Amino acid sequence: MQRRVTDALPNVTAIRVKDAVEAADRILRAVSTAVRATAAITLVAGTLVLAGAVAAGHARRVRDAVIMKVLGATRGRILKTYALEYGILGLATAAVAALIGSAAAFAVVTRVMRSDFVLAPGGGGHGGGGGHGGDADLRVRRHLAGARTAPRTAAAQRVRP
Repeated sequence: MQRRVTDALPNVTAIRVKDAVEAADRILRAVSTAVRATAAITLVAGTLVLAGAVAAGHARRVRDAVIMKVLGATRGRILKTYALEYGILGLATAAVAALIGSAAAFAVVTRVMRSDFVLAPGGGGHGGGGGHGGDADLRVRRHLAGARTAPRTAAAQRVRP
């Protein structure tokens, strides 16, 4: 049939859809593999950098701990201090990563994909919840809150005369 169409209409080129879909599938699989490999290398490099930073700061942490001990700090107080320090550092890092990630997503969505960018803080509306992730979370919380208070109410009613 393909031969008859091209013989009858010489300016028409027939392309089998199956071949085009298979070619696109091969290309997308190769791109997916490259992206995954890049992500894995990035994670390994990031882990090594983080380990190096922690190791480099070890001497400073030991010196700080000795000074705090000399000044009368307890082991628990020192641990709380370090936990607070690393917690603040983690939050700051997460905030910077979220800003950079959002900026990169904006650039890709608006320039590469030529689409509208919608920033959805907290992930609400993006994910397997059919666009109602935040609503479902609120419903679950309300249900759990009701489950916690219901037994107390029923028990109180049984005890009352």
